[in-house]
Amino acid sequence: MEKIPYLKTPSVLCDNAVQFFILDDPVPSGARLFVQHISFENRTSGADAVRIGRGTDEGSPHWWEEQLQIVVNTVRWMDKEQHIVPDGQRVILRYDGATLGDRIHVEIEGYLTGKVLGAKSYKDIKRTEG
Repeated sequence: MEKIPYLKTPSVLCDNAVQFFILDDPVPSGARLFVQHISFENRTSGADAVRIGRGTDEGSPHWWEEQLQIVVNTVRWMDKEQHIVPDGQRVILRYDGATLGDRIHVEIEGYLTGKVLGAKSYKDIKRTEG
């Protein structure tokens, strides 16, 4: 299966002092995102916890993991080796206890597969080929 490298490095300014969400772009229709690495760093202050997961928006996340007691200017990364994000969903990070004005840097690395490469999606194959 062919793979398209995927690397996003958003650096965002926190606009909420309690919970702050960082939402990646949705995975294109018929594709899958295989997340191999996520790192994050609060360059302004610490945080109580960071949750990493997937979902369509802030109200529907499926959390993969949580890290507690985030220290300022310390790079942290996800513990698991790989996660899969289906089409229409996105990577979501939630900072708990962030401070208004915090600068948060994230790196999401992996690869895309599926329809965006010209391959038939599983739904199309099943429907036309039985």
